[in-house]
Amino acid sequence: MLAIKPTEFAQANGWDAAAHFILKYVTRHRNKNGREDLGKALYMVDERAASRQDPTAPFHVLNGHIVALVGFQPTEEEDPRISMETYISANAIPPAEAQILTTLDDWVRAKSLDQRRYTDPLKRQIEALLDFEYNGDPL
Repeated sequence: MLAIKPTEFAQANGWDAAAHFILKYVTRHRNKNGREDLGKALYMVDERAASRQDPTAPFHVLNGHIVALVGFQPTEEEDPRISMETYISANAIPPAEAQILTTLDDWVRAKSLDQRRYTDPLKRQIEALLDFEYNGDPL
């Protein structure tokens, strides 16, 4: 059982569905569906890159609090975000997966429209893990 579930992390940080699925598949592959999960993660990288229009964050932090716009009235509440370092540490994520998840986190938080800056390294990292863990067996 994970100390911090992928869904909990994604919701706390305002992540989109595709990023959540990548996080979930990379986190669970060793304990669930193996190479199939890493294949799904690769697929979701492509899906997210193809559909991502606006790389801006869904909310902003102001004075240590998260601020989200509801209609025209801003609302303020305690910052619910969980750092990727906390997720990795709490869940004892192995180093290879930790690197993948750190790259994913950088991509989700990026303001850049340059998708390849993130997608290419992320795909290479997942493919290397797939090759190492599953001996290059095809998906």
